[in-house]
Amino acid sequence: MRVLIQFCNQHRWIHFRFAELDSILRLNGVNPAFVYVKPEAPQEDDGTQNVVSDYYSPFLLAELPDQPGLVEAICSRSVLIKQILRLYDHAPSITELAAALATEGQEYHHLRSAEGEDMAQSWCFKVETYALSLPHETKNALRNSLSFHCGYTGGVRMKDPDRFILLIMDFSRCNANAGQISPHGDPGTPLEELLDRAQCYFGVQCGVGGMKAELTKYDLKSRPFIGPTTLDHALSFIACNLAGVGAGSVVLDPFVGTAS
Repeated sequence: MRVLIQFCNQHRWIHFRFAELDSILRLNGVNPAFVYVKPEAPQEDDGTQNVVSDYYSPFLLAELPDQPGLVEAICSRSVLIKQILRLYDHAPSITELAAALATEGQEYHHLRSAEGEDMAQSWCFKVETYALSLPHETKNALRNSLSFHCGYTGGVRMKDPDRFILLIMDFSRCNANAGQISPHGDPGTPLEELLDRAQCYFGVQCGVGGMKAELTKYDLKSRPFIGPTTLDHALSFIACNLAGVGAGSVVLDPFVGTAS
């Protein structure tokens, strides 16, 4: 199954994302080498130019085995994954994405139906962006132009739909100094041109990560006592993931400290 993994790029421990993903995959009997190719870290520059690299991107293309419950298992354990999409298609511009969906979309819907997916589910179409905010009317125009490619026949439901269809636009490689968006008011690049230079991903959300309920439950702010060596609660969960802790594991913590 072709998927897009989106990481929580603003998380303070984001540099552990690949290690956490690898460990969770192994916990579920999947070899990470067969799932994705890890981007190479760029060489340090001399500070005179901005380094643009897939290594820093919050988006990762991957191929997961069709293993029942795998996406849910990954997301339920991951602190650093924001969401996983089953990918319909992706392209380096919105124009190319629309063209690809027009030629391949119907065939993909037939394939999903043949695989047993219920296409009569309700749905909601969301447009999400990275590195640039879009006006509400622009998002509406994008939704209207692509919504017929969704394939679901159960009708639109804005609240608690069965499926979220997402168009994600990554503007991180563009000059995001659009005139109507720039905080400095510079003319910059017209918004219409930026829209056709964004990396675009189109798919259905099949898992949400982040462990929000667990992190809220064990938030340091809710502790009755915090010692000087109390470990960040999110980092504690990540450490358990890196160590491959599973059901029935025995964990030795030689640095338990105040146990707070």
